[in-house]
Amino acid sequence: MFTIPDDRKHIFKSVAYMIEKKLLDMQIQIIAHRHPLRLVSIEYSASLTEEELAGIEDGINRMYDMLEVFCREYSVPKTSARLQAELMIKANFLWEDICSTISLRGYGQLDDAIIKDYTQKINDMIDGSNNLIEQFKKIMYENYKS
Repeated sequence: MFTIPDDRKHIFKSVAYMIEKKLLDMQIQIIAHRHPLRLVSIEYSASLTEEELAGIEDGINRMYDMLEVFCREYSVPKTSARLQAELMIKANFLWEDICSTISLRGYGQLDDAIIKDYTQKINDMIDGSNNLIEQFKKIMYENYKS
C-alpha cells in the first residue's frame, strides 16, 4: 500500500475512471453484438463466435482485476456518478459533435439541393439532441426538487 499525497490523488482517480469507462465501452459493444441493439449507420462485418467473445470477456475481467488492485493499493475512492448526469453529458457531446458537422465547406463542389437537404437534416438532429438535453434537465430538476 502506498501513500499518495492529497494533491496527487486526483491523478490516480482519473486514471482508474478512464480505464473503467473504456472497459465498460467494450462490454457494451459485446452486449450490442449478442443482443442486437438498434444500429442504423453501423454494420459489423465480422461476427465473433461465443468462444471468441468469452476470451475477450476473460481479458476484460482480468483488466478489472488489475484495476481493482490498482484502486486498492493506491486507495482510489469510487467516483460517485449519477446516470442522468452522465447521459446528459453524452447528449451535450452529441450536440457538439453534430454541430461541428454542419458545414460541408472544403469537401468539394456539391449540388445546392444536396447542401440544403443535408443542412436541414443536420439541423433536425441538432434539435433532437437539444430535446434530449432538455429531457435530462427536466429529470435532473425533478430529482433535485424531491
